Amino acid sequence: MKRISISLAIIVCWLSSSLWVSAQQGVPHLTAEIVELGKVPSRTQLAGAQGEKYDSHFVMSLNGEWDFWWSVSDADYKDEYVSEKFNSSEWEHISVPANWELNGYGTAIYTNHGYEFKPYKPQPPFLPEKNAVGVYRKTITIPSDWKEREVYLNIGGAKSGCYVYLNGQLVGYNEDSKNTAEYDLTPYLHEGDNQLALKIYRWSTGSYLECQDFWRLSGIERDVYIFAQPKVHIFDYTLTPIVEQLASDGLTGTGYFEVEVLLQNNSHANALMTLSFGDDLAMGGEKQVAIAPNSQSTQVFHIPFQDWKLWSAEIPNLYDGAISLLQEGKETERLTFRFAPRKVEIVGNQLLVNGKAIKIKGVNLHEHNQYTGHVVSREQTEADIKLMKQHNFNAVRCSHYPQPAYFYELCDEYGIYVCDEANIESHGMYYNLKKGGTLGNDLRFYNAHMARVKNMYWRNKNYPCIIFWSMGNEAGNGYNFYETFLYLKGLDKVRPVQHERAILEWNTEIYCPQYPSAFRMAEWASQPTDRPYILSEYAHAMGNSTGNFKDLWDVMYAAPNLQGGFIWDWVDQGIYQEKADGRPFWAYGGDFGVNAPSDGNFLCNGVLGPDRVPHPAMNEIKHIYQNLWIEPNGDGTYRAINRNYFKSIDYYKYEIVSIPQSYSKVAKAKVVKSGKVNVSIPADDTLMITLPQIKMQKGYDYYVNFSGEGSWNQYALSDVSEWPIPQPTNKANVNFVINPQTGIVEQYSVNGVNYLTDAFGIVPNYWRAPIDNDYGNGSPAKWQVWKVYGKQNMPTEVKEQTLDGQRVITVTYSLPDIGCQNVITYTVAPNGVLTVDAQMSASTMAEAPRYGMRWRMPKHFASIRYYGRGPWENYCDRKDAANLGIYAGRVEDMYVPYVRPQENGHRVDTRWLDIMSDNGHGLVICAVNNAFEFNTLHNSVEDFDSEESDAPYQWNNFVENDPHDIGRARNVMKKQTHISDITPREFTEVCIDAQMTGVGGDNSWGAQTYEKYKVQTSTPQRLTFKIIPY
Repeated sequence: MKRISISLAIIVCWLSSSLWVSAQQGVPHLTAEIVELGKVPSRTQLAGAQGEKYDSHFVMSLNGEWDFWWSVSDADYKDEYVSEKFNSSEWEHISVPANWELNGYGTAIYTNHGYEFKPYKPQPPFLPEKNAVGVYRKTITIPSDWKEREVYLNIGGAKSGCYVYLNGQLVGYNEDSKNTAEYDLTPYLHEGDNQLALKIYRWSTGSYLECQDFWRLSGIERDVYIFAQPKVHIFDYTLTPIVEQLASDGLTGTGYFEVEVLLQNNSHANALMTLSFGDDLAMGGEKQVAIAPNSQSTQVFHIPFQDWKLWSAEIPNLYDGAISLLQEGKETERLTFRFAPRKVEIVGNQLLVNGKAIKIKGVNLHEHNQYTGHVVSREQTEADIKLMKQHNFNAVRCSHYPQPAYFYELCDEYGIYVCDEANIESHGMYYNLKKGGTLGNDLRFYNAHMARVKNMYWRNKNYPCIIFWSMGNEAGNGYNFYETFLYLKGLDKVRPVQHERAILEWNTEIYCPQYPSAFRMAEWASQPTDRPYILSEYAHAMGNSTGNFKDLWDVMYAAPNLQGGFIWDWVDQGIYQEKADGRPFWAYGGDFGVNAPSDGNFLCNGVLGPDRVPHPAMNEIKHIYQNLWIEPNGDGTYRAINRNYFKSIDYYKYEIVSIPQSYSKVAKAKVVKSGKVNVSIPADDTLMITLPQIKMQKGYDYYVNFSGEGSWNQYALSDVSEWPIPQPTNKANVNFVINPQTGIVEQYSVNGVNYLTDAFGIVPNYWRAPIDNDYGNGSPAKWQVWKVYGKQNMPTEVKEQTLDGQRVITVTYSLPDIGCQNVITYTVAPNGVLTVDAQMSASTMAEAPRYGMRWRMPKHFASIRYYGRGPWENYCDRKDAANLGIYAGRVEDMYVPYVRPQENGHRVDTRWLDIMSDNGHGLVICAVNNAFEFNTLHNSVEDFDSEESDAPYQWNNFVENDPHDIGRARNVMKKQTHISDITPREFTEVCIDAQMTGVGGDNSWGAQTYEKYKVQTSTPQRLTFKIIPY
């Protein structure tokens, strides 16, 4: 395990007077080949910032306030700023960790593919002439009993090029901003006070490998601390579990740990030490070791274990371990850690964990906090992991860089499979292997690729949660990745290695494509494959998205070679801001600076909002990811499927519920029979279930609701396709007026109660406020004709007659551009009941955003009850998690605050909807023949429509003097709108639809909503409902 640090050799030469001129010519942050200087070789993180895992007396956190100087241009920097005697007391202060741009130093920029400093035609390794620089200074006083120890500085992450000085002397340099950089401060220390200075450039040549899809921010982003080890100390250790025999259930195993301990003697004398390895099961070993002065010694233990409980995400068994170093019988150092055996292997075309071909139910994770940017605390990380477990996630891909050490410790503890990814993405250079193309095949960046893979591996190698490595993301392929693959495979005996852009080349053991459709995956499932297929990114969760999620997983659950994937991604990367009047909003790309490069709100792709509140789609994910799935056999019985691979299921619950088919004010669901059934369903097995018999009454719908730990399924027990409509018998004073020129219902009042307002009566509705996926696939421009017809609504004929004592008004709309007619028939009964029957003939345009009607009611109609799917927002392609039932709430709570406002708050499969005023009046909308869909909001469709806003477009500004062509942008580009643009209005807008097109979600830049979830206007459309006033 002995490792010679090339960087240490370089720093000695670089600091020597004979090569100083050469070093000046090759300034590290401007030279691609120089990636680190003076760093201690990457190793297991032995201590945390608060002394975790190590004697806290020998750990000192440097988090907190530092003196700080910053300039937008490095031309303003002076060498004296890092000198020992410089007085920085007049400088400003900055907290560590913190991003500069969120503390008033520079501009936060977001781009997706492009480099923020050169989004168009980048020319590596060149950087902007004007490069922001910040200098941090802090006085550190070393405790007197640290004097005979080695003192190390640990910087968890600093972006981008970071130089370290102590007492005016250059200690080292690093540009891998998402990996720990560690330096030996001992040769530079004085007794008493010492002046530590860090000089950080916003951009370095390392920035060319950090082109990730996130905010481009700067500064110290993770914990900083110093810690002291004895002169003779444990430098590093590697724990490799070799499981030779597995129990058939994968719960226990027998084998041995290969334990390598690297000892370092930094003293000038020989050392005779006793090294011991042990754990809480009294398993261990002991060796006498002689170590020569200023040298290293690698000691290897082979520690057998028998029938040990194995670690998995389902059952995260962990053991307490320790490595001790003794001299003359006295313990001089003790490292503690948690560890566990588990077996990871690829057999044929499947990834096995402990012998089982698991499914990855994962999500990609960026570091983001709405207030602090890239600075995420251990407490926030733990809360995130708990939330993942609550929603049935079992895996995380570290996108696209390693996380802080405590992330892996928490994944070990709670049970999360981890794909650990090197801090490499050069998306802005794309993938051409020729000169000037991908950096993966550019030898100038070989050192950088190799260093980042090494940094990831050597720090994180001992965590059981990491089950495979990833060498980077969207970084091309080529020589640099061939070599890093061979390097990893030469070190790690147990874990597979993947590389996304290798596609199906030899240097990836897992095929890890991105954003396939269910149809593409079905093709893969039907073909012979030579390796596991695990989607590195899928189900792009941008805004109102994550449709057809069940379609994707129906394929994956059925295909042994398709083993899941990682949703993109965990949290919307909005940054909390306030307008001048105090209204809050979440900023995204383009909200900072003037004409800064931007990809707009494309970084808001999370299943959580920036405030960590789950989006409604999270319920669908939780439901499809659940491990107890109960479904009907078709003969009145059910099968309970245990989708765990190691855990048995010991119970399920059921409720048989009746719901009145007909509306009434007191209608509610009633539990007819319920129970908790104790069972034993082995892992990856099935149990047949029979429900108790019940007597079903006429006039009720019956459902069975199954549930278990984190799971639920609902099925109808009766025919639920019919529902009688209440028929009031009393006559009423009805005022119903249609404007013969516009066809709009202008007045609808019954017994003096006015149900319409804002001069906006009942009209046809074909439009929805475009969601992010709509813009991505070009639908707003394609659908414009529907928007135009929805706004104009000029009838070709309005005809009225009386039939059976009822007024019947027929309004005919001609839509000549798309070759169809829409005929709306209003039937007004003497009791005020209004029947609306809308029928549209087949159109030459194949699809529409929606087909329905809408109107506005006074705002005091502010409460709703309905019989349909809920309680959360749902759409025709995202409804499996939403049970049918009777739900109630306030209209204001139907609003979903997506970062960029868009269509929201929808509900499907509705039998009736009751919209109530605070004074007891209301309207009941009852479906006729077919269930309807609806929205009720205190805003209009137009309020959420980006094109209706006065905000500027989301200009990219990728080239100098971007022309900002409004004609090109209209109905193609989104506008820079925010939740602060949404103010509740003085009305309640009601939209009743036969159907709205689904939200889609395979990706947000071209993928269409699946055909079966579209409003297919190439066939006739019909919507019929009754409005019953009270």
